[in-house]
Amino acid sequence: MRIITSNSLKQGMALSKNVYSSNGLILLKKGTVLTQNYIENLRRRNIPVVYIEDDYSKDIECWDVVDSEIKAKAVFSIKEIFEKMEKGTRDANKGKGFSHVIPEEQYYAVKSVLDRLIENLNQNKGCLMNMIDVMSTDLYTYTHSVNVAILSIMTARSMQMNEKMVTEVGMGALLHDVGKIRVPQEILNKPEGLEDYEFEIMKEHSWLGYEIVKENYTLSAYTKNIVLKHHERLDGSGYPFGIEGDKMEPYVRIVALCDVFDAMVSDRCYREQLPVHEVLETVTSQLNIKFDSKVYQHFIKNVTVFPPGSVVQLNTGEVGIVLRPNPNFPSRPKLRLIKDPAGEIYPTFKELDMAEELTVFISGQGDL
Repeated sequence: MRIITSNSLKQGMALSKNVYSSNGLILLKKGTVLTQNYIENLRRRNIPVVYIEDDYSKDIECWDVVDSEIKAKAVFSIKEIFEKMEKGTRDANKGKGFSHVIPEEQYYAVKSVLDRLIENLNQNKGCLMNMIDVMSTDLYTYTHSVNVAILSIMTARSMQMNEKMVTEVGMGALLHDVGKIRVPQEILNKPEGLEDYEFEIMKEHSWLGYEIVKENYTLSAYTKNIVLKHHERLDGSGYPFGIEGDKMEPYVRIVALCDVFDAMVSDRCYREQLPVHEVLETVTSQLNIKFDSKVYQHFIKNVTVFPPGSVVQLNTGEVGIVLRPNPNFPSRPKLRLIKDPAGEIYPTFKELDMAEELTVFISGQGDL
């Protein structure tokens, strides 16, 4: 299987993975042969990429840390929970007596999502986090919460935190952006960069989130701290307090890193997603300034820089498909070379282990 953007789809291509709708149900099944109507529907629903099967990639497997169906249902569940919380906030503002605090049943709904994610992560141990999302970009806020939770859980485990703390980190990560339910939609979904005054309003979401969770006694102090401080930075440049150094707890540092990483690699309403390797370079340049290098060392062990099925261009001019990652060299995967430097299809595909060919490097996204 290989990854292809929805804009590059052609009639007759066959799906190699299910595609999910915004309510967590299967939209198109694995094996579906795409028609023009199907393709237009995928684009209309803002589904950025899909997996297809073809002769170039038919034996390439892409294993997920969380099964696609479980992740899709988790995203939809978080969407429903946040929307219920938002309605409660609106009704409270209208004087209907609703509390701004998370109701206990909604806490248990979030806990149920977290338990399913942890259970599935346990079943898929050894897999790496693939940042390719096959769900609608309209679901960004909720997909982001689930992604940050998965990344944070994996990083906390790699740091050998006990399972109780891993669960606390996961809960904090799922709820870290809950304050956004009280940020105006026109700011959240603005299709271009925010004005300074709008950014100041956006920054309030961490404090607003804390206001929502602080009086819920089923949530721990760890979770509440994550909601409040996930935008703090080691050098004091974050918010809402501008704390620095040792005042920023290790478990908060995990979510802070995972949050900014997923935000940068995701499609947003005002920009396209950035390649994982570029984001990692940006984060690396800020280690021990804004982000904790110890946390990063464990975080990077769990992320696929170039996921299997990715089509890449090499500095040699050749085009290949990623077969599998090199755990010790994340930016130098094993490839199947498809096109020669002149752009012609190789009569016989050959494999290239980039860990052994150090003069070869990936220059960008390839095209087949």
